[in-house]
Amino acid sequence: DVLLGSLGRSGEGWFDPWPYLRGLKQKCLELGVTYLHGKPVGATRDIVTGSISSVDLQLLGNHKKTLSTNNIQRRNVQFVVNAAGAHSGTL
Repeated sequence: DVLLGSLGRSGEGWFDPWPYLRGLKQKCLELGVTYLHGKPVGATRDIVTGSISSVDLQLLGNHKKTLSTNNIQRRNVQFVVNAAGAHSGTL
């Protein structure tokens, strides 16, 4: 059974996602999340649990446009978020 419905052909409004994403990022920063810009080049799994325990990252250079070949860092992690979107298959 349908209790309520509506159909609008115009004037329904719109949603701008960028303020939402900026607010979400700001709150994450306040909670201690670290954002890194680069390319994952390796990972280490915990033998017992199988979860990822560290990630090797090739970080962007000072100009934020090119990857620095001498700037690879290993980061120990509790959680990993894959935010690569359509490019996640190469990870």
